[in-house]
Amino acid sequence: MSRAKIPQLTETTVLTQCRRRCCLCYGLDADSRIKHGQIAHLDQNPNNNKIDNLIFLCFDHHNQYDSITSQSKGLTPSEVKYYKKELFDHINAIWNITAQRPVTIDLITGLYSRNSETASAELEIILFNGNQVKVKGFALYGKTSPRGPNIGDLDFISTINNNNMIMFEDNIHTNKYSITIELFEDKIKVEEKYEPNYFAYFGAGVSFGGVLLKQNKD
Repeated sequence: MSRAKIPQLTETTVLTQCRRRCCLCYGLDADSRIKHGQIAHLDQNPNNNKIDNLIFLCFDHHNQYDSITSQSKGLTPSEVKYYKKELFDHINAIWNITAQRPVTIDLITGLYSRNSETASAELEIILFNGNQVKVKGFALYGKTSPRGPNIGDLDFISTINNNNMIMFEDNIHTNKYSITIELFEDKIKVEEKYEPNYFAYFGAGVSFGGVLLKQNKD
């Protein structure tokens, strides 16, 4: 079975949370210097890329954590999690982050859009409660038509899965619709499916599909 690649957004979150400090260096040696290292899986399952299962470790401690020995008690997941919390508390104090707020980096919330002479689409994604998202969208097709454009809108709540994707399916209406949103650091990739066809759900030509770029805040 092939090893699942850690999604780019997940990797960035893990690295920015610890600021490239190894929690075992800090927990065992009180060493909070920046280190060269790798992202390790706490349960040693390379396909479990949930944020809570990932931690940045220096090369030496990564090798030590992954090694299997019958001669001595190896590092345990609970032990590593404890040192991870200690490191994050230390980072909170150094960077003057309030202790009540955990170290989290929200790289998802924002407005994403694409625009052309005849069509446009925008999706606003708001992250809440860890991995839940509220998605609202508005799309146009035929912007130069004298009769006015066809219009489509979206408004739903979903979750982010392990592959950094948001999925939603509307089975309530006669005309079925599903959307998959793949998250990247500065854009999203949107794929849609319609039954029986796209004319029946939003109207002719209206679509949220394609690559939508994240817009900078003013």
